[in-house]
Amino acid sequence: VITTDGEDGKGSCRSIEGFSIYDALSSVSGMLTHFGGHTLAAGFGIKQKDIPLLREKLTEYCADKQMPFPSISVDFNIKPSVISTELLALLGMFEPFGANNPQPCFTVKNAVLRAIREVGEGKHLRLTLQKDDSEFTAMLFSTTAAQFQYKSGDTVDVAFKVERNEFKGEIKPSVHIIDIRFSDFDYYYCESSVRVYEKLKSGSRLNEKELKLLTPDRAFFASVYRFFEAKKSFSGDMEAFCHEAHCPYQFAGKALVTLEAMCELGLIEKDGVTYTLSQEPQKVDLNNAAILRRLEGRQV
Repeated sequence: VITTDGEDGKGSCRSIEGFSIYDALSSVSGMLTHFGGHTLAAGFGIKQKDIPLLREKLTEYCADKQMPFPSISVDFNIKPSVISTELLALLGMFEPFGANNPQPCFTVKNAVLRAIREVGEGKHLRLTLQKDDSEFTAMLFSTTAAQFQYKSGDTVDVAFKVERNEFKGEIKPSVHIIDIRFSDFDYYYCESSVRVYEKLKSGSRLNEKELKLLTPDRAFFASVYRFFEAKKSFSGDMEAFCHEAHCPYQFAGKALVTLEAMCELGLIEKDGVTYTLSQEPQKVDLNNAAILRRLEGRQV
């Protein structure tokens, strides 16, 4: 944010983990009257006439940097049997929690989702999960059943915090889910592939490796179409699509290209995150898909 007073501008910056705003300002220090700060926050001075050039140079700097992948720092991988009043007592020894003393984050991996129940007038979900012979319940807040892309029987990893719940004088641990994903999900490969797709959509040119990663052959295209012939519709993100369509996660970007091409050709229809097989699909020529033609012109 930059505020101006006459010819002078004063800027204040905030960033996220993985992107140093201080390094970004250092790259354009020649056009600043002064600057200072640290990785996540900084301030600077600039002449008002130089603000457009600053915007241009910082945009170039950011475009040349790979943005960090969102992540959750997990402290302990535990068994469900560890979730107990004894754990609550142990956690109480480390309170109070805050910015400099974050509440521990736990994970249970390879748990089978046994039941999904709506609570709070359908605004939240109570999940029942099982690992080995141990079963536990967990709350997933601010997520409706329609938004939840997992089903009973799925094997998932859950990251969560354990809270103290007291009701009628009885104290019990309450599991509050922070994130959930399929146990076979390869986050890095999926997100890396999606970012190449986003690079294509931004109008940037792709190198040969990126071009190959995104370009679907007829067999891949046909496999996605057969998925819709069987399912009729799909709703969810690329993690769920790759899992359900048995598509390798490193081909998530290729799947996005294929879905977009199928929409352009009238084979499927998109509404938000929901894709539906068209009622009367026609025989099509893949070369008529705009995104596939765009791929042909994006190679360096």
